[in-house]
Amino acid sequence: MLYFSDIGLEFDEPPKLLDEQPKQALKFGLFNLNEQQLKILPRIKTADIMVSSTSTPHPEGLYSVEYFGPTGSEDRKERYAYIDLKVPVITPIFYKNMLKAKSLYQDIMSGKVYAIYNNETNDFEPSDPIQGNTGYSFFMKHFLTLQFQETDSVARSTLIKFKEKEADKIILRHLIVMPPGLRELRVDKNGRVSEEDEISVLYGELVKLTNYVGEAYKTTPESYDGVAFRIQEKVLAIYDYIFGVTFDGKKKFALGKWGSRSVAYGTRGILGTLVVDSKRLGGETMVHPSQTVVGMYQFMEGAQPFVIYHLRRKLFDRIFNPDDMACLVVNSKTMKSEYLQINQAELNYFTSRDGLEKLIGKFSMDSLRHQPVKVTGGHYLALVWRNEDSVVIVEHTDDLLSLGKGEISPMTYGEMFYFAIYENAESLVTQVTRYPVGSLGGTYPSLISLATTIQSKVMYEKDVSGGIVGKMLRYPIKGESFFNAFSPHTMHLGRLGGDHDGDMGSVNIFMADESIEEIKALRRTRHFYISPIGELTYSLGNDATDLAIKYMSDPRRF
Repeated sequence: MLYFSDIGLEFDEPPKLLDEQPKQALKFGLFNLNEQQLKILPRIKTADIMVSSTSTPHPEGLYSVEYFGPTGSEDRKERYAYIDLKVPVITPIFYKNMLKAKSLYQDIMSGKVYAIYNNETNDFEPSDPIQGNTGYSFFMKHFLTLQFQETDSVARSTLIKFKEKEADKIILRHLIVMPPGLRELRVDKNGRVSEEDEISVLYGELVKLTNYVGEAYKTTPESYDGVAFRIQEKVLAIYDYIFGVTFDGKKKFALGKWGSRSVAYGTRGILGTLVVDSKRLGGETMVHPSQTVVGMYQFMEGAQPFVIYHLRRKLFDRIFNPDDMACLVVNSKTMKSEYLQINQAELNYFTSRDGLEKLIGKFSMDSLRHQPVKVTGGHYLALVWRNEDSVVIVEHTDDLLSLGKGEISPMTYGEMFYFAIYENAESLVTQVTRYPVGSLGGTYPSLISLATTIQSKVMYEKDVSGGIVGKMLRYPIKGESFFNAFSPHTMHLGRLGGDHDGDMGSVNIFMADESIEEIKALRRTRHFYISPIGELTYSLGNDATDLAIKYMSDPRRF
């Protein structure tokens, strides 16, 4: 049985490593391991998932068969490992409360601010480069003698009590790693990794950082200040991910899974008027009865993991380099590409799950959607070249020489998100519901038609050499308003019991392959279209169309 606490995890039995492992009860801390536990747990030494050029899990990696047992076995859900941090790290719960008490501490640790340590007050005070010092090693040198002054702040009181009662748990040297059976990994038919769980990505980044720390750390720790601070921040990110997914915020594990009826990434919005932009019946932009038009923001809120994955795949993995804290951007003054160093906070904003969820959330602001995407110092994330029927993402301005005549502008938020998802968005499916469900048809599965601006344009995305990447059926037009609703096809509107006077409904998007295939299989069955009494389940006939036909065919009009 598994128990969570703010400090660690406890298990009725120890995580299994070897068949001969003793069965007596042990207490495993999530962020604190003793010598006995370190002897029976394997150490993760590399961030490599597979042995180079093979489909074999690396024997010292996060998915090792030697460490965790054969692929598919129950052992892979129970066996743990650890990462040697190599530098002293402040336990995350204490670190978070410490930063709430005084932001100066983080500025010192990151090397942004110089300070002196006052031996009388046992606290840091801002200073200058001549008299003061800065850096992770300087802060940690005085950390254990650091005293926090009592105030009315709950965070400050928590900090003081924790330091007094749990002093032996404040400094970490090792981090326990979850079993691979709890961390999803997808491999394609060629044995290459196609998708990795967020927690495994964080573990891998942490291992890479710790491998930078050499023996010289023992004599000159200040030379590793930058890496040490990033290790501290990465441990915090792992803590936030684990407890964010379990207990805190919107992703509560216990309450969210068993104490509520909410749908993960569920979206609720206004039933909008059907967008009809096809110039001919059966045209490529025509909305079919099997589809529901979903606004881009509503889609992104309802399919956040999908959107995050494709933002990284299509754009951010090429632009941002976490290893050297650099990114390739376009200088907003010279309009030339250049590499810039960025801080950890901005890197997290464009690469971490939490940061990208915030980025998606910002798209709710109408005023932002046609604004250029900017990074450090107001520089542009990328440029977009376009002519009458084609667009090209320009990451490096040297590529403009081969593109010829066309309009060039900074990539906007609307373009960025559409570039990322247009190729795959309509491969997902949704369940449309209007509560309360009063009749057959009040909730039904549907395919998706992704909408951008109310007036949009069919364009081809091309690469810098002119090759076609994909066909974009609704490329957003600058200055046009975005569609901020979802529109069931007219034939579903009557059974939903909805109209266009502000009625609300839900579109819950399915992202798992199994769920998508199940709905597509259902749509191929007879009972999806024929009701139990032998009538058509869905029809174009409703109050609106009946009234229109009545007046159009009224003989008194002729």
